[in-house]
Amino acid sequence: MRVPSFKSSPASSAMVVLSLAASGWAGGALGCKKSEPLPSLRVAAAADLRPLLTELAPLYEQKNHVHVELVFGASGTLAKQIAEGAPYDVFASASEGFVDEVVHSGACDAATRARFAEGQLALVIPAKGAAATLDDLADPSVRRIAIAQPQHAPYGQAAKEALVAKKLWAVVEPRLVYADNVGHAHTLVKDGHVDAALVAASLAPEAPRLPVSLHAPLRQAAVACGKGDPARKQAFIAYLAGPEGQALLLRHAFRP
Repeated sequence: MRVPSFKSSPASSAMVVLSLAASGWAGGALGCKKSEPLPSLRVAAAADLRPLLTELAPLYEQKNHVHVELVFGASGTLAKQIAEGAPYDVFASASEGFVDEVVHSGACDAATRARFAEGQLALVIPAKGAAATLDDLADPSVRRIAIAQPQHAPYGQAAKEALVAKKLWAVVEPRLVYADNVGHAHTLVKDGHVDAALVAASLAPEAPRLPVSLHAPLRQAAVACGKGDPARKQAFIAYLAGPEGQALLLRHAFRP
């Protein structure tokens, strides 16, 4: 059987080329050219930064054509993981002290260290709302009070310092429920498992904030860690500490 032949016009040939290009084909029918995957950036971040970074990361990805993977936890827990070799590119901590630890361990680069904000402590007592004060925690009706674990969570340490400063620690300590991190403490009070909680203002922006004089400053800092492209890591830290990042931080109840 003879296969009929036909001649293609220049216009029809151009249409075929455009169609192949649009469908991702190149080099003939046997090859398929796929788009390259975006470079990735793994960010280990303190739990108080979840609302902020959940909003910031997509904006950063769109502008910089990079995929940002976020992992949240207590700053001390993340610092320990990084010091032991966890493959994170950036560490954003709720405490400068834990950044110092990972730098001292050799896991992160001191030259990239940058302070970007100061956190605030808030008091959540659903039964009291915006009128809640620390003195309300002495009321026997407030039976369970959540704070983050002071040993590895900066907001837990700040909560303890505030309670000690107000001479309430001895009264409330038997009623404390220790959470893994400040995000967990907020979940406990939000879901009704405890009667009150001391949490990050970024997680409970409507709750009354404690005077910063009651505890050591919650200075947030970031640093580049591990191997890989240092410029990509430093660019993310610069964005967080720069004008756009600062505008978002202010909206999420952080102090400059």
